[in-house]
Parts: sequence; structure tokens; C-alpha cells
Amino acid sequence: MLLAVVALVLRSGGIEVPDEVPAGVVAQAEQNAGTSIEVYRGVHAVLHSPDPLPTEASPSEDSRLTLVWFSGTWCHFCAEMEGFAHSAAGQFSDRMRFVEKSVDHDGAAARRYGVRGTPTFVLIDERGQELSRFSYQPDAGRFAQQIEAALAAAGVS
Repeated sequence: MLLAVVALVLRSGGIEVPDEVPAGVVAQAEQNAGTSIEVYRGVHAVLHSPDPLPTEASPSEDSRLTLVWFSGTWCHFCAEMEGFAHSAAGQFSDRMRFVEKSVDHDGAAARRYGVRGTPTFVLIDERGQELSRFSYQPDAGRFAQQIEAALAAAGVS
């Protein structure tokens, strides 16, 4: 039996906010992060990775780079990227991990990288050292180009 799910849509600042994040998007975010995520809702649904970012004292076990998306539930630009960011980043899963961090739920990570606005994307190495950063991108193609440029600048092809 085919079940139809109807989501009520809220209007906030001209951006539609569905009641639930589609299961496929959550699954993609968990696959990208390599861990389970927590969902925080607002204008933007932050698919927050609660795991700590790598540090010098606690490097990532697999030596992959990590692209961190610092976002907020109130961020309209983040909401505009919500429909494509996790799927576009998934194209690079062989070269990096992609995690989203809520600046409201992990302020220490945001402070560590000097995040002053959202969205901010910071590419870090396996020891948490910043390699590059960029901000809002209007579509999946430009977002993928920015990721590719960041990886190239880090010497990862």
C-alpha cells in the first residue's frame, strides 16, 4: 500500500519550512558525517553532527578531510542551501567527510574557527587545522565548484 505523507508548510520570511525533514536527506547527512545527527528546526533545519571535530590531540581516525558547514536554524541563506548542500557534498565522500554544525548548539566549534556569520564552510585536515573556507553558494553547481576548489587548494584531487 502506498502511503502519502502530506507535510504542512509554514511560511517564514518567504521561505517554506516543511514540518519534517525528508528521511532521505537525513540519511544522506548521516552518511556524509559518518555518524548519527541531531535535527534542529527553524527557518533552516540544521542536521547537526554532535561528534567533536578533529583536533591535534584527537585526530580523525581515517585521515580524511572534513568540510564543516556552520549554520543556524534562523539562517535564511542556510535555508536556501538546504535543498542541495548535503547531496552535493555527498559527491565528494571519497575525499572528505561533510558535517553540519549548529552555531547555537556547538558555539565552541564556531569560536574555534572564528565563524562570524552563517553559512560558513571550513575545510579542515585530520588534525582540525583550517585549510580553506567559503560562504553561501546559490546553487548545487556553484557549491560543488567551491568544494572542488577547496580540495584542490588542499592538494586533494
